[in-house]
Amino acid sequence: MTIPVPSLSASGWVTEIAEKADKLFANFFVSDYSQSNFYRGTITSLPYMVRQWGNDRHKLGPEMEDALHRYLSRYFEEVQVTVNIATDKTAADPENSLSIEVDALVSEGGKRHSIGHLISTMESKVVNIMKINNG
Repeated sequence: MTIPVPSLSASGWVTEIAEKADKLFANFFVSDYSQSNFYRGTITSLPYMVRQWGNDRHKLGPEMEDALHRYLSRYFEEVQVTVNIATDKTAADPENSLSIEVDALVSEGGKRHSIGHLISTMESKVVNIMKINNG
């Protein structure tokens, strides 16, 4: 059974697998952890995670993998998420900068879709998000 993702765009209720994954990741990137009293504690938010664990990549990676897996599993039949974190040696301040690679493989109704992003942080703040072409 396909679970649609609500959208305030012309797309309305999104049901196509690639567009759903894109919308869900976009929501993850901009959501505020405390944006709702009703859903307090259940909002999946990249800025919150980076703020909470941005100085501890050994904690940030597993927390992000677990949260994204739970979040995407609400909308897809199968979900695999991998998060790799390294110090961003190309940043102006490598000591306080991380490079986070997020890869997800989702499937529903016999269709599969791969999506990836490279996220740069500095001093526990998100500074750049790039989409990775997973082919």
